[in-house]
Amino acid sequence: MANHPDMTDLESNGTNIVGVSSPNKDLALTINDEKPSVEYVANFKKTADGRTILAPQPSDDPEDTLNWPNRKKWAILAVVAYCAAMPDMQAGFGIPLVVPQSVYWNISIQDSGRSMSGNVFMIGVGSLLSVPFVQRYGRLPVLWWSMFLSFWMTLAATLVTDHISFIIVRCLQTTFSAAPQVIGLSFIYDMFFFHQHARAIGIWAWAFVESPFVGPFISGLIAQYYSWRHSFGACTAFTGLAALLVLLFCQETLYDRHKPEVQDPPSKSKSVVGRRLEILTGIYGAKVRGRPSLCTSARRIVAVASKPYFLLLLISYGLSFAWSVGINTSLNLILFTPIEAGGYSYTQLNVALLYIAPIAATALGEFFGHFFNDWIANKYIRKHDGLFEPEIRLWASYVGQPLMAGGLVCLGFSLQRHLSWVAIAFAWGIYVFGSLMTTVAITAYALDVFKEEAAEAAALINFFRTVAGFIVNYFQVRWAAAVGSDASFGTQAAICGIAWILIGIVQRQGRQWRKR
Repeated sequence: MANHPDMTDLESNGTNIVGVSSPNKDLALTINDEKPSVEYVANFKKTADGRTILAPQPSDDPEDTLNWPNRKKWAILAVVAYCAAMPDMQAGFGIPLVVPQSVYWNISIQDSGRSMSGNVFMIGVGSLLSVPFVQRYGRLPVLWWSMFLSFWMTLAATLVTDHISFIIVRCLQTTFSAAPQVIGLSFIYDMFFFHQHARAIGIWAWAFVESPFVGPFISGLIAQYYSWRHSFGACTAFTGLAALLVLLFCQETLYDRHKPEVQDPPSKSKSVVGRRLEILTGIYGAKVRGRPSLCTSARRIVAVASKPYFLLLLISYGLSFAWSVGINTSLNLILFTPIEAGGYSYTQLNVALLYIAPIAATALGEFFGHFFNDWIANKYIRKHDGLFEPEIRLWASYVGQPLMAGGLVCLGFSLQRHLSWVAIAFAWGIYVFGSLMTTVAITAYALDVFKEEAAEAAALINFFRTVAGFIVNYFQVRWAAAVGSDASFGTQAAICGIAWILIGIVQRQGRQWRKR
């Protein structure tokens, strides 16, 4: 094995892990607040241009996922991101179909919408349920079974003949499909170096932040000309494609580089197909030694949630992102309402086209954040001679939170004054742009702090996001009707401001809390 420092030298309580280039192009690295000599730093593996120390340090084992070619890593991430889009896209597919289904089953619109609430809530539940299996059996088996089982539930939702059965399979649909919104962070930790984390998280987070708008967009276009079953047929096809992509292109990335001897790869005597099936189904993962048990992993979820610096961020994220879910499900009802009743009398096609605004906003947010998050980290690292603190990631939320609050105020004003769709689209886009910035900031912070517990952290983030949105669904429309859209959305903006304060507290106190 090559003579270079152990990777644990680069991981000190999730804080000081990056090398940077000084003006004379010598690399500097700060570990435990002490700047080592250039000779010491020279022993670390670096990027091809020699300007950035690789953290964590890859081993010399070709099976180490950090050593995989970049093309392979980004291809796997693309598949994982597509799968991560499934839960919210599946939930979103049902939004434009609430009214047609109420007519089809001869029930009230409120009863027809019940499948939406359960569907959204089970994304959070499914996230937590998937974590122990991810840590015990591996990333790939959980990803495969998630998409495979969700495909059959989506097909069942397309074919069922009664509303109760529809609600049941819709809840099971997102319970199974939620896993990629957890596994994604683990895939990123397994394959990518620290200096690549923010960009990789941005791509993965963009997939599930924009997916709640892609679902209604596609579903609304289909529902304008065909039945609701045709819309769910399209959803089935998208989910089936996800399962197929996992089958063909994804690989297991869980690699314990601290204990490479416990990897115990599948027997070479087996055929390629046999080895592939053994990994894909989880049989191989069950045989691997040294991984945490299901109970241990479940306890780690509680341990991660109990950290005050992370709990405050979870609460902040739930308070901020809840309104995105509420807007997505309730805005349709307002737009479909006749003009004489205070609505817009929009058709399925009108509403579907309006979803282009948040879809475009998330794309712009990903493009901006792709560079902005790296700029924040690199600027701090250069200024502090290679020292990095996870709390620096949260500066991106100082862009996201004001935009979220401003977008809510503008949206409430637009609906109350019955302004043009242009105003609604602009306000909605501002809010969604900000939500992506905050999502990436908090998720990147979680990965920097909870490396080995990335799946647990991602599951908790997803749980707070979806459960908060689930709760908002029950009062969003009635609240706006009671006090006016401007007052209700203005209050929501104020709550986003409170959430911003919680982020500021973590920025100020997080390091001290982590060291205790």
